Amino acid sequence: MSGEGPKPKSWDVHVGYEMPATAVLMVRAGYLYRWSDDDEATEQNEIKSQGITLGLGLLPVGATWNFDAGYVLEWGHADYGNPATPTANGQRLLTQVRWRF
Repeated sequence: MSGEGPKPKSWDVHVGYEMPATAVLMVRAGYLYRWSDDDEATEQNEIKSQGITLGLGLLPVGATWNFDAGYVLEWGHADYGNPATPTANGQRLLTQVRWRF
């Protein structure tokens, strides 16, 4: 047998705000802070990251569809004391079209 395998552990905090720009357009902005440990039993694999989010939602009056888009820019670094501390960054774009019937 090879054992139980990794035991990941993480938590994050998200804060955001949404407001109408027009009668059919919503705009969103936010911030996130994340801490993750890929394996609780292994040392020096913890990562801290932060990010900003931007988004919009389009819902025309009387329409049976809507469109949402969100963008995340995230950056992070290792959470342990090593002179060669690794860093990371990433971007994500999410879009969604929904029809209600």
